[in-house]
Amino acid sequence: MHIAHINYSEVLESAFGDRKEAECYVASLEDSSADPNIPAIIVRQAARLVWLSDRVGGVAKGRPALQILFFIMVAEAVSKLFYKYQGQAQSKAYVKKFFKELCSDKHRALLSKAVKRNGIFMTTDDCVDFLYKIRCDVAHEGRYFHLSLPESTIPEDRPLTQLDSLGLYYDDVRVEPYISINDLRQIILEGSVRASQLLMSPAGAP
Repeated sequence: MHIAHINYSEVLESAFGDRKEAECYVASLEDSSADPNIPAIIVRQAARLVWLSDRVGGVAKGRPALQILFFIMVAEAVSKLFYKYQGQAQSKAYVKKFFKELCSDKHRALLSKAVKRNGIFMTTDDCVDFLYKIRCDVAHEGRYFHLSLPESTIPEDRPLTQLDSLGLYYDDVRVEPYISINDLRQIILEGSVRASQLLMSPAGAP
């Protein structure tokens, strides 16, 4: 399938809980008379980039840094659209705003238990910095092969075992990922939908 013909509701389904609810929301955006229709643009762009990340995951299994590149692209695009940024810089600042201001408290809490550095969990802010660094390493240097993530998110109270095989050194710092690529995908999708919904509510618009 070509990206021009993707089913937005199918990609966004997990952010709503079921396909019908996703279809109803996408349809409500199509009926909007807003110009430009930023809430619709947000969910379309998020769906397209996540769809691409899913395709990459299929041909580069075990190389999550490539998918993280797309996830951070979504975070930046959604944040800049939401806050009506018109410039061509401030990428990291707007990525951080996405996670800090558009994502839910539940997902910020999940990120605070996502990665250990030298045996201690990174803060949410430090985790976002880490994800942004992965994005830069892939985009600027083509470094996509240094990171592994678990198949499913590991509870914080269970120590990593030898079977997890996830203790690794990233730029000479030992990191232990506890979060799965699917949970990162869910954070990005739900944060994007939440931004769109906030714009649909006058009280939530910036």
